[in-house]
Amino acid sequence: MESDSRLGRMWQSISDKLQDQIWYQQGKAKWDELDSNTRTAIKYGTLGITVVGTLALVVTSAVTVSGKKSDLDDRLGLVQKIQSAQEELRKLKEVTSSAGVSAADEPWQGYFEAQAAASGLDTATMKITGEKRLSAPAPKKGEKKEESRMNEVLVDLSLTKVNLRQLVKFVFNVENGGRTAKVRKLEINTQPDESGYLDVTLAVSGFSLKGGE
Repeated sequence: MESDSRLGRMWQSISDKLQDQIWYQQGKAKWDELDSNTRTAIKYGTLGITVVGTLALVVTSAVTVSGKKSDLDDRLGLVQKIQSAQEELRKLKEVTSSAGVSAADEPWQGYFEAQAAASGLDTATMKITGEKRLSAPAPKKGEKKEESRMNEVLVDLSLTKVNLRQLVKFVFNVENGGRTAKVRKLEINTQPDESGYLDVTLAVSGFSLKGGE
């Protein structure tokens, strides 16, 4: 109650000061000179301008908020895509790591037999005649020894009674069949009966990740 009285006295003081101003007295005098219709028009015009201004402010604020919300949604979507990509990359690394370790332990004979079958060869015509694990060459004097992350195995193969088409397909499949392999040497001998079949010896380097890499 006391605060209302204090507020009333403050408003009365402000009103008294305004009424003492020359510009206020002049404006009031001109206002009193206007007819009632003009006063009403001015009141409604002022009210209309106030309403339009308020609506414009509300619309502007709503558009600004909507724009910020859309920007926030876009950023959240981008974050989710990044997180999803990171999760897929993590899974891919796990799968790749597991595949590398298992490939290092898998015998090469099974791989070569699978490629022979895919090339239309009878696996009985293929034989592994030698398999040797190669070590990295010793560093030269003054050079620092670097530990290789790959195991290399040199495998000697022989194929009997194959045709040229089967041989080309077999070499392609060996080098592109899912494991890292490279044909280092290829020797071809024709059959003496002139049947068109070939006897082939190959030297293949097979590479695999060392366990734990």
